[in-house]
Amino acid sequence: MLLKVRLMNTTVMPIYTLNLLQIAYEEDTASNTRETKNASTRGTATYTSSVFSGVPAGGACWVKQDFRATVTNYKVTSKSLLGSSYQTGVCVFQWSPNYSWFEGNLNVLSKGTFHAVVKGGPVSFAATFKAFFHTNKASLYQEFQ
Repeated sequence: MLLKVRLMNTTVMPIYTLNLLQIAYEEDTASNTRETKNASTRGTATYTSSVFSGVPAGGACWVKQDFRATVTNYKVTSKSLLGSSYQTGVCVFQWSPNYSWFEGNLNVLSKGTFHAVVKGGPVSFAATFKAFFHTNKASLYQEFQ
């Protein structure tokens, strides 16, 4: 289903329904956990936080951050960030990462700046995205966001 919404009383813009965003989210986040377990590092895996950023960035895109974590008996016993946050998908604004950090045991935050050239001039604004995680017995899973 295609909806039309009037923006600023001058433009009519098509917006796809929530079902299409849900499908795009599921396709984008299907491989967010890459299991790297073996007998000596039980419960250790590489994960990717993924937060939809299409509303401020103007499109269908996500800000992601890779990290490694070890979960033992429902508790995170170690965690470390892998590189900088990055953007996937298609958006008007492009993501430049500043830094990422863990909040508490499970949540991953990424701070950065979106940049674009709009109507002949540069436009930039800062944004912070937070991914909420929960534990299973030996792994993490992200809430739908």
